Amino acid sequence: MKTTKWTGHLAACLVFLWATPAWADGPPAGKVAAVSGALLQQSGNGPSWKPAKPGVSVAADTLLLALPEAEIDSLNGNVRLHLMADLSHRLPEPIYEGAVVLNQPKGVDLDFTLDRGLVLVSHRRPRGEATVRVRFDRHVWDIVLEKPGTRIALAKVGRHAGGMRPSFEDTAKPFKPDQPTLHVYLLVLSGDIELTTGGLCFALDAPPGPAIFHWSNVDGDEPAPRHLEQLPSFAQPLTAEERQLAETVNQRAKKLNESPPAKVAAECLEDADPRFRRMGVTLLGAIDDLEGLLNALQNPKHPEVREQAVVILRHWLGRKAGHDALLYQYLTSKRHLTPAQAAGFLQLLYGFSEEDAESPELYSTLLAYLNHDSIAVRELVRYHLYRLVPAGSDIPFDAADPPAKRAEALKRWKALIPPGELPPRAIPKSGGLP
Repeated sequence: MKTTKWTGHLAACLVFLWATPAWADGPPAGKVAAVSGALLQQSGNGPSWKPAKPGVSVAADTLLLALPEAEIDSLNGNVRLHLMADLSHRLPEPIYEGAVVLNQPKGVDLDFTLDRGLVLVSHRRPRGEATVRVRFDRHVWDIVLEKPGTRIALAKVGRHAGGMRPSFEDTAKPFKPDQPTLHVYLLVLSGDIELTTGGLCFALDAPPGPAIFHWSNVDGDEPAPRHLEQLPSFAQPLTAEERQLAETVNQRAKKLNESPPAKVAAECLEDADPRFRRMGVTLLGAIDDLEGLLNALQNPKHPEVREQAVVILRHWLGRKAGHDALLYQYLTSKRHLTPAQAAGFLQLLYGFSEEDAESPELYSTLLAYLNHDSIAVRELVRYHLYRLVPAGSDIPFDAADPPAKRAEALKRWKALIPPGELPPRAIPKSGGLP
């Protein structure tokens, strides 16, 4: 199309509208201090994401999403919040992004809701204490950072229990969602703090000392902090290789400062580097793009894209209550699956329990589904089989292979797991699969 003066002006306006964040939704609650990759903001007025640049004020009640790293200061500069992803997979649970909502600070230096992921909180006053209020799942922690230089890490993760059976028998009733198990961990990295929760007050110190505190939506707060002799390995400084990885991802993430996330994700999915293709899938999950994730699960070209789609869909389901109901509704209304098909799809995403893994019927069903018409279902089954049955790791199976090639792999799987028998394997004792 020939570019006229008018169309060129329109294009320039569109770029300007994308690059300039709107902060008119509420009074400021903090300020962006630094952005290593990209920091996206989403107001309650709509689903669109806009970039936030260093130096701009952050409105209260705005969701802030760091991909993969960004830093935010309290209004008075006394506290810094560092949002980050665990790119090197050091932590026991996967953390692909950090996201918070800043609240108006009343009686504290910084007040924020931990939406998901990993954040570091640092005391930056030259002297005295700093105060932080952390909210999550209708729960509140009040934290006093006792002296300058005190640093803590907070992580929020969630996962559905393996073996869930979605109910779909009565289609006249709405889908009944499953509540994922949510965990929030607090680790004192340096200095000491005072934690007030549920009317109780605890003193925590960096190791050696009572350094870890844990909450879950099943058991609530732990009765007391846990003692650590030294910081765990995941809290040690990054290696040179890990720093290089972070720099590579940050550089690619900077594209989010100029282009909409869906466009950046699409470009990543077509990249020659498998790392960036995986990054594209991760981005789709972070911005709640179900259409993009389901398309990635059916990608006919790249196995790692499909596998990452399984991982990120499972991660997305566990982020908060109700996500499984949203996916169920999307599958039935947009993808036109029957209630039984949508519930079966969700069950494959939930995974299987240790009790399931001791049932020959499970393996017979999974092997039958290796011949399913849907590439997405075949990919989900492949994902679980290789984790349940390490003895089959040398059997090549690509969900996108033609029927004849898949038949060869299926023949080997059936030889390894005869009908009515259990496979020769060691079952992971984790209460669910990764």
